[in-house]
Amino acid sequence: MTTESADLISEIKQIMAQYRREVPGRRRAWPEAIKSRVKRLNDNGLSLYSIAQLIGIPYVTLKNWERKQKTGGFRAVTVKTSKPVTTVVPPTAKCPTTVEGQTVKPLTVVGSEQSSSIAITHPSGIRIEGLSFNEAVQLSERWLGL
Repeated sequence: MTTESADLISEIKQIMAQYRREVPGRRRAWPEAIKSRVKRLNDNGLSLYSIAQLIGIPYVTLKNWERKQKTGGFRAVTVKTSKPVTTVVPPTAKCPTTVEGQTVKPLTVVGSEQSSSIAITHPSGIRIEGLSFNEAVQLSERWLGL
């Protein structure tokens, strides 16, 4: 183990001790300071299993951090279109996130390919109901400038 790795492990243990003193409860989110140091240890060649044993955080937790870091925190899911589906499309530069000083939600599409009553809510608050799936997609693309 390198000197840098030993220093990182020491720092993690100090941060963990302070964190446990200051944050009550068992289920708590680990601070980013620990996560970043674990990533550096892993980048330096230590396996997640070894890191887990050295610092006392479960291996599964470290594996979840690695997965979230690689995927941005999201997992792919399969959606069946026979039931209503909600799709949130993030706003683009053409879709304001504030209207008259109020924060607005991203464009929301509710419905499915078989549904005859799809509703779309624009970030500005405009809601259009009763669209077919294809009409909803076309309107969403226009609103988002795609």
